[in-house]
Amino acid sequence: MKVDGGLGLSPDIDKIVANAKAQEAAGYDGVRTAETSHDPFLPLVLAA
Repeated sequence: MKVDGGLGLSPDIDKIVANAKAQEAAGYDGVRTAETSHDPFLPLVLAA
């Protein structure tokens, strides 16, 4: 089974990057972001 975590909706770029690194260190298989009130691609680019 694969488990994904969420990147959150923080407007702070450093928090997005830190969150992605923390989830990778914790062993998550991937991350996701919501497509609600902001551009969903910026957090994913930062995580990559």
